[in-house]
Amino acid sequence: MTGGNHTPLLINYWTYGLGVPAIGFAVSFLGAFLGLRCASRAHACRRLAKATWLLLGGVSIGALGIWAMDFIALFGFTIRGSTIRYDLPDTALSLLIGVTFMCGCALAAGFDRARSGWLLTGGLVTGISIAVMHYVAMSALRMPAQIAYAPGPMIGSVVIAIGAATATMWAVAAVRELWHAVFTAVSVAVAITVMHYVAMDAVRLYQAPGSATAQVSEGVTIQELLLPLIIGITVVAFLAGAVVALSPTADAIRYDESLLDDIKRHADSSLAVTPLPVGHTGSRPALPRSSPPWTFAELRPPSPTPVASGRGGPRRP
Repeated sequence: MTGGNHTPLLINYWTYGLGVPAIGFAVSFLGAFLGLRCASRAHACRRLAKATWLLLGGVSIGALGIWAMDFIALFGFTIRGSTIRYDLPDTALSLLIGVTFMCGCALAAGFDRARSGWLLTGGLVTGISIAVMHYVAMSALRMPAQIAYAPGPMIGSVVIAIGAATATMWAVAAVRELWHAVFTAVSVAVAITVMHYVAMDAVRLYQAPGSATAQVSEGVTIQELLLPLIIGITVVAFLAGAVVALSPTADAIRYDESLLDDIKRHADSSLAVTPLPVGHTGSRPALPRSSPPWTFAELRPPSPTPVASGRGGPRRP
């Protein structure tokens, strides 16, 4: 909306300096890193355990790595002379979109091993959902203005989101080592940060003449939203970090799975019984008995070694 009797409003994206985007970047890195460490353990598990790890990773990446960074960065967005408030249902909807599609992305990448078809399709769908998440979060802003978007930066933000989502799907399927996860988490945090500010560059706010002093009362202020946001981020980060730190490593999980498979295979082979021929009326032949791993003779204490006497002969104890 650019014409008519509407005048543009003065927007500030860096009201609190670089501290706000720096905090958002740190939270994004933490969420992406914990999510990738969950995914590395998922590849060593099977079925339900695998899905559980992937879902935990999806929640970590979706809630912290993507949504939290995007929403924290919004705190630096202000309008001169006006107060911005936040609608809670729309805020919760943006969080739900980010977490839901990222969990689906993690499950698709973890179970399908990011085949080329799934990688491109999943990256496209998840990237568009990330962009939708951002613009739904923007719709949660309550301010005395009308909002419009410049097409160029808006399309650019969607393209960046698709690229970030595709890279995240590949990382969930492929990243195993610790330092690879660190590097990939930095890349994801950079991509989400760039996506946010490219999307914000598309924002155009206009206000009708005569309403410059108008204020809104709907929604909550940044001060009222800050404490629940901090508590939520802390809880998710603590739970994900604690689960990753206290759980066995991927190599240990693989070793346990292999050991259980060996035990089951040996148990099945030792209990296997040859079926008797049809019409057999005699007794079943005795099963071969394996020798025990030890005997009672081996448990006896060794006899003391004779000690030579001073006269050259052995001396009895």
